[in-house]
Amino acid sequence: MIEHAKIILLCIVAAVVYGILHDQITAHNLHRILHSIPSSRVSDPIADVVGTWVGVVATWWVGLFLALLLTLAARAGPRPKLTATTLVHPIGRPLS
Repeated sequence: MIEHAKIILLCIVAAVVYGILHDQITAHNLHRILHSIPSSRVSDPIADVVGTWVGVVATWWVGLFLALLLTLAARAGPRPKLTATTLVHPIGRPLS
């Protein structure tokens, strides 16, 4: 049961990290366009907070849904059971 929780947590964290990175870029670009900020401006605290919050809220549930499917596939049946450690690379590879 602990291994199930590890896999679920791994998937949720991976989805949230992806969401935060994706929405940071989107929020910065949108904020820059809406407020006519030149591209040379590196950081904007408002866009940072918005991008982080939207990234977490928009993706945690996707990670949970995929985690439930992956946990079932990794741990059910007669084949050798996969652990969270063995799934780090397959989950992280598409995100890189």
